[in-house]
Amino acid sequence: APLQALRIEERSKEAEDNLKFLEILAAPCEELVSLDPANLPSILPHLVNCARLICSRSTYYGAKGRIVGLLQKISNEIIRVCRNHISLDDVFGGDVNSSMKSLRHSINCCTEWK
Repeated sequence: APLQALRIEERSKEAEDNLKFLEILAAPCEELVSLDPANLPSILPHLVNCARLICSRSTYYGAKGRIVGLLQKISNEIIRVCRNHISLDDVFGGDVNSSMKSLRHSINCCTEWK
């Protein structure tokens, strides 16, 4: 039982630390989902800086595998925003200008993130 209590206490500390540092990403991530791909690159440096801060200061998120997982989740969200901005109806409906503009913005956004 004492060993189990120590594990529970350690996991509780880990959860508190993770929450404290993940809260840093709350506002930038809310902004990320509200922007379109043309405007999204403007917040990418801030997202990277938040991830760096978490990696360097967090006791538990500093582990390589965990920060990689966090960056993958941010990447997936950026891709989702870009994907949702591209209208397949426009692409297959022949609206070349609108389609090309959406695609260019999405490609630029993903290139800036890379």
